[in-house]
Amino acid sequence: MVRCGGWRGGAWAGLICILGACGLSEPAATPEESARITADRFIEVYAALRQAAAAAQDTLAFDSMRDEILRTHGVTEDDLFEFARAHSRNIESMIQLWDSIRTRLSAVGSAVDSAVDSAAAAR
Repeated sequence: MVRCGGWRGGAWAGLICILGACGLSEPAATPEESARITADRFIEVYAALRQAAAAAQDTLAFDSMRDEILRTHGVTEDDLFEFARAHSRNIESMIQLWDSIRTRLSAVGSAVDSAVDSAAAAR
């Protein structure tokens, strides 16, 4: 099963929440101004990063995986942070984003669990 916890994943989530809170005193960019990435791309990349964090054995391994994921998707950490900052004032939108990420991670976890169960039953 894909773990959704861990300090690395918690650090990402915490950082994004802090960005939202820190941006309350300054005008946030509109979602159109932060159109570098779409909501779907944000969900896709963030879910991939969470999977990498769960699979990595150490920080060095995660750093390498993170760099490859960002490169593959053509985004930067700054793009992700800017997207989160620009959308942080719309709580409903952020809840939908996190629900989509959680759903995607659960689906991946279920698929992995099914494959492991099938392999174990074949033995």
